[in-house]
Parts: sequence; C-alpha cells; structure tokens
Amino acid sequence: RGGGEELTAEEREARRKEREAERVQALLAAGKDVYAGERDNAGMPDISHLCDGKGRPLKHNRSCHVCTQGNASWRGGFFQPLGCSKCEKIYCPRCIGNIQGKPYAEHKEEIDQFIEEHKLSYECVCCENKCACQAKEFEPLEVISSSADKCAVLRVSAKHPFKPGDKVRVTGHHGSCRDDELKKGEWAVKQSLSPTSFSIELDLRKGGGKGGKVEMVKLQKHKRWGWAGATG
Repeated sequence: RGGGEELTAEEREARRKEREAERVQALLAAGKDVYAGERDNAGMPDISHLCDGKGRPLKHNRSCHVCTQGNASWRGGFFQPLGCSKCEKIYCPRCIGNIQGKPYAEHKEEIDQFIEEHKLSYECVCCENKCACQAKEFEPLEVISSSADKCAVLRVSAKHPFKPGDKVRVTGHHGSCRDDELKKGEWAVKQSLSPTSFSIELDLRKGGGKGGKVEMVKLQKHKRWGWAGATG
C-alpha cells in the first residue's frame, strides 16, 4: 500500500499467512521435512472460559512446552500438537512419545492415535503436577556467595543437581559494587566443584557478592528426564 498508509490488523495477518505459505512451499520443494498444516492452533480444546493472571481468556501456546519447537517456528517438521484442556500448554508428538517412553519415530501410528483420541480431553503432565519442570530436585537454590579468582564459582544453600554442560539461570545475584551486578541470564556449568558449589562460564569481573537464586533452565530439566533431545 502506497502513500505511507498503514495496514489494518486483518491485512497484516493475511500477509503474514501468505509469507508463511510461500516459505512452506519453498521448503517442501527443496525436500525438507516441514509442517505444512495450519500454523494457528487447531483441533484443540476450547479453553477460552479460563483466564490468565490478568483476567484475559486463555489461548493455547504456539510452541511445545517440552522442546519449545512450535508451529510458529521452522526448526524441522512440527506435526499436529496436543493441547491441554485445563491450561495453555501444548505438546508436540515427539515429546508426547518421549514422555510415554515411546520414541515417535518408532511409534508414530500409536502416538498419532493417542493424540486423535485425546485431542479434546487431554490433561497435561503440568496440570497433574508430574512435569520435570516441577520436580523438587530442580527447585531454585539460594546463592550464598561467589568468587572469581580463576573462574566464576557460585556457592549455594543446598546440594545442587548441576552437571557440566547444564544451562543454569541466575537471577538477582549481585556483587560488592554496581559493576558486578548480574542481570537475569543463562550460563553453562563448567564444573561441579562440590555438592554445594560449581563453576559457570561467566565473567564475574571483580567477583564477590551474594544473594539471588540459581536454577536449571526448563529445557534442561526436560532433557534430564529424557523428554527432550535428539528425537524431541
């Protein structure tokens, strides 16, 4: 549209869908395994009678709660997800299979049938309080102190579950001066030094300080339980 005139919301949405359709066709023509279905959630329970924390009607998410891949992303194929009937979370078939201990590649027909039979009545593992992200072993730990003599080391209030390579989220940690303050972020664990201390790939600058919390990021929690990985 010329003359600098803005598009309406309906026109922007129509153009977005046109671009998505063009990209899907290009990927399919290139032999890629890509989701070719509707990219807005469909075939899911109506949860509009439920409300979020701000009182707005709930809508299902557009990405899988476990692996974070979704119908709005382009990382490989994304097949018909399963939406929860009691919350906004959705789960892709590969992660449904992993949760059930049945790799999707080997149990495709069985998982697809499960999704078809439960598409309007599924109650997810989070609503059943059985999700890896809710496990007590992964609860946030208090940061007691830190140092940066040779590498960044965090000391925590209880035995930690972290292993080298795990991604952790540090929040509210601060040092003895303003330059040492750390904003919320994610870093990789380098080494477990003791049951209550570990090093991370982070420059603490002058080091020192205490306070804040540290926890494993959600995707890492799911991976630890084998729910997400090469097949999810």
